[in-house]
Amino acid sequence: MFEIDDHIIVGRVLAGDRNAFGMLVSKYQVPIYNLMVRSVPSAEDAAELAQDVFLKAFARIETYRPSGNKFFSWLYAIGLNTARDYLRRIQRWKIVVPHGLNPYDEQGTPGGDGGADDSEQTLADMQTLRQVLALLPMNQRETLILKYRYGMTMQEIADIFDISASAVKMRIHRGLAEMRRCMVNED
Repeated sequence: MFEIDDHIIVGRVLAGDRNAFGMLVSKYQVPIYNLMVRSVPSAEDAAELAQDVFLKAFARIETYRPSGNKFFSWLYAIGLNTARDYLRRIQRWKIVVPHGLNPYDEQGTPGGDGGADDSEQTLADMQTLRQVLALLPMNQRETLILKYRYGMTMQEIADIFDISASAVKMRIHRGLAEMRRCMVNED
């Protein structure tokens, strides 16, 4: 299936085609919702915040610069900032926000040779990995997800967080080290 480049869609939105933005929402609603589910205490809050991200993106679409970032990177940065703002707001009210697990994060089925034991072990490993990932600070967790789930380059991730590529490498290194430490402690 032919997929229209994000830059073309943004151009259509800027030219006044409000419906074109719906194509971007359809394309990125799952990763943005997943970001919110990993960041806030309830699925309802996550859905509302994901919607806020798209409203903010639509309102600020003229600030997007195709020469600087991919659209997804720009949108993800808006999502991270929205989640941080929400967490700061509820922290003022002394609400504790647990790091929840995201049951919607995987879009496929686990691999293996098809045997029941293999599938059960793979599911258990995935659940453990999600639990350990949920323990990491938001910046480390999201850096690892952007690198290993979405295949972004160090520079693309650096642009999202507005840090250097070497700082991204350090976050990845520290995040992986912390995950290893947690995995060893669970055994």
